[in-house]
Parts: sequence; structure tokens; C-alpha cells
Amino acid sequence: MRNIFLYIIFILNLIFCPLVLSAQENAAIVYFRAGVDKLRLRAAPDKNAVVLAELKEHTMLRYLNESGGNMEQLTLRGVQYNKRWYKVAVADDLSKSGWVYGGAVAISSVFIPENIPFDAIQEDFLKISKSNKAEFEKVKAAAPNVFTRDTLAHCPEAGLIRLDYENGNGRIIRDTIDAEFDGEGSIAYEYLGQYESIAQYLIEINGSEFQALQFIDSRNGKLLETMPFTNNIPVLSPDKKWLASGHGDVYENRGGLQFLLSDANGVFPAFTIEQEDADVTDCYWSQSSGELFFVLDKISREYGAPPSNLRYYRLKIPAP
Repeated sequence: MRNIFLYIIFILNLIFCPLVLSAQENAAIVYFRAGVDKLRLRAAPDKNAVVLAELKEHTMLRYLNESGGNMEQLTLRGVQYNKRWYKVAVADDLSKSGWVYGGAVAISSVFIPENIPFDAIQEDFLKISKSNKAEFEKVKAAAPNVFTRDTLAHCPEAGLIRLDYENGNGRIIRDTIDAEFDGEGSIAYEYLGQYESIAQYLIEINGSEFQALQFIDSRNGKLLETMPFTNNIPVLSPDKKWLASGHGDVYENRGGLQFLLSDANGVFPAFTIEQEDADVTDCYWSQSSGELFFVLDKISREYGAPPSNLRYYRLKIPAP
């Protein structure tokens, strides 16, 4: 019976996959996250193909570097999408593979091998192309200041941060000092400012061999800790939908870009792009094109040496 089932799947793939793009060798490693509950994993890139499994929302899926089928319009959760199909495998069970509709998944992470350029990613879910210093500087000069550095209003004394929320509550944050183990358990907090347009306070956390940014909703105090080893204050996209920051982790010898998604409920981790031996040192959104322009440097250069291998890119996140 199992052999008959596999044979049926094989025949269905022959029928429904005439437009499948062949897998790329040495391609970027891409993971998706299931964006709907009971996501249907199908035997072919077609909404009428056999359903192999139904996956829970947030299930992690590895992209198998094949896309196929025609662009198809579907409405999911009240949003209309025009996407194609992607071949994936369930991340914790790679033997379970099939096709999912692009509108039902969200990109989660991208790892680009060292020998693959950033602009090699040219799929429907992400478009990266080369730029240059002149373009980057032009975008940087036109970038509006949407981050309010009101430090004095929230730091009445050293080692203390006072946050007031719109719901009438508030919070006091103090540094945690642990002298017993040479300060290894100490945590220092620094208030950096706020994004008033999306109601988010930004606090930097520094510990032993650890640094991260913490977002706290100024309306209700809801907390999200994310974005470790950042290189810049996260920049907000013109449509106020995305927060992006460059990062470089010297302990893992890799770096890239981190993205948060902003909506009426707050900010949430969206996806990351990383490359071995890479470090995104700065980034800005173009107010006209909505693209993110960023600078890539070599992370393993000699400590303290000035940047010497800068590469400029532009990134576009396609709309649904």
C-alpha cells in the first residue's frame, strides 16, 4: 500500500509540476514559519493536489530551493495574496516534505554560505541587489529622525530607569550587581529612547559577554527582549511595519540583519539574514522606494582595524 501511495505522489508531481524551478546547488539556507493553523502540505504545487499533512501554526519549515506552479491569488485571514508554491520539509522531520502556498508562510531565517553573495537571494519572498556608497549616503541623508532620545526624562539617577505607561501604570528598572562572582552575574540597563509612532521604549541590556535590545510597549508595559549584538539603533520603515538592525556576533563569527514586525499589538521577531564572517554595520530605509540600504563588512578583520571590505546592498520585502 505504501508503494502505491508513493507512486501516486510521483504521478501527481509529473502532472502538476511543469513549471517547477530546479533546486540550486550551494544555495542560501532558508527557513519558513507556518503562518496559519492546519497549513496543508501538498504533494504538488497546486491547491487541488493531495494533502500529505496539516501543520500547526508556527511550524518551522526548511525551504528546499524549489518553487513552482503559477502565481495564484488566494485570500487568507482576510488578506489577499498573489504567490506561488514552495517545496519545503518540516524542520524537525526532514523526511516529511511537500509543497506549501507562499501566502501561508512567512520567512523566518536565511543563512547565506560564505561563498554565496548576498544578492544571490532573488525569490518572491525577498529581493536583494547590489548598491553603492553614493546611493547609501543619499538614503542616509534623507532618512527622517523617528527615534526620540529623551533619556533625561526617564533616568532621574544613575543606574535607574523610570518608565510611565499610557494605562497609568509604570515601572522602575535598576541595574543588577553581583559582585560575588567578579561581576559575571551583573546586568546593566541603559534607556536609549523611544519610537513614539509605534509606542515602543528601547532599552539596552548589557551583561557578561552579552548585549541585546529590549522593546517595552509604552501603552501597557508589554515586554519583548530581542535583537542581540546589534550594531545600530533599529531603523523603522516608512510604512512603520518593519524594524531593522545590523548585527555581528564575534563569538559565532557571523552577522547580518535582524527584522521585527510592528503592528497594533506591538513588535515581534520576524526574520534574520546571516552570513559566516559577515557584519552589517549600518542600515537605513529609503523613504521613496521602501527598500532597506545596508553596508556589509568582514567580521573577522583584525580587532580595532578600520573597515576595509565594505559592500553595499539594497533589500526589498515584497508586499503580499
